[in-house]
Amino acid sequence: MVISGGGDSSQKALLDEVTKTHEVIQTLDKTISSLEMEPAVARAQQSLRLTSIPQSWKVLLVSQLKVRHRKHSVIGINTAFSSWKKRDSEQESWMPQGENLKQLEKEKGIVIWFVIGHSATLGGILDCIIEAEDAQHLDFMHLDHVEGYHELSMKTKIYFATAVTKWDADFYIYAISKDLATYISVNQHLLHRYANEDVSLGAWIYWLDVDHINDHSICCGTLPDCKWKAQAGNVSVASFNWTCSGICKSVERLKDVHQRCGEGNSAVWSALFL
Repeated sequence: MVISGGGDSSQKALLDEVTKTHEVIQTLDKTISSLEMEPAVARAQQSLRLTSIPQSWKVLLVSQLKVRHRKHSVIGINTAFSSWKKRDSEQESWMPQGENLKQLEKEKGIVIWFVIGHSATLGGILDCIIEAEDAQHLDFMHLDHVEGYHELSMKTKIYFATAVTKWDADFYIYAISKDLATYISVNQHLLHRYANEDVSLGAWIYWLDVDHINDHSICCGTLPDCKWKAQAGNVSVASFNWTCSGICKSVERLKDVHQRCGEGNSAVWSALFL
């Protein structure tokens, strides 16, 4: 900031205004973080009446609370136009469908979406195919982004910015944490993008105070390792095969891996999220 003209008094007055603005922003942050769930808008209005925030700021804050829904987790699954077989296998294994997907969001606060942008020819045949699929399953998050392999870093950044704007969640998955998503959404125009989205994420995370957890007990490799762990009571949340950097023939094997390594379709409904 450059301050010129007007002498010491004008500089002091300007600095006082900057200080007041900073205090208002801090008060807003504290007010937002103290709210719990979306139905608490009425409590928010009551809380705002007890603060010294200007009325115009109160109106803006309340309007944002009505739009930014409170959730436990927002899960974005990166997908492409050609990945319909993968989407089918995920829908047929771990991902709830139809009314169950809505129930999961309502009862557990877990939102799950396939994340996709649009084609270079907006409204073209590829977009129409996705719209038809979305009309059937209602499980797509549409980004204002042109799809392309070399644009995955930008897509990742736009996903975080969109998710943190729409939902106030404890976790953003596709994602690392709430802090990361907020950091990316605020600084999205400043963050350097690398060719690969995983490298980009690593670079963005480096500057954050995050804990790296490398727990092999929740991940199994190829069979029979997966089966042995399940028999010992150590169910897995991921399966990985080094020979193919993931699950070999994942489209064909996903249901089998889900059945052998997972906790079962009923696990999420009985889980307690604190």
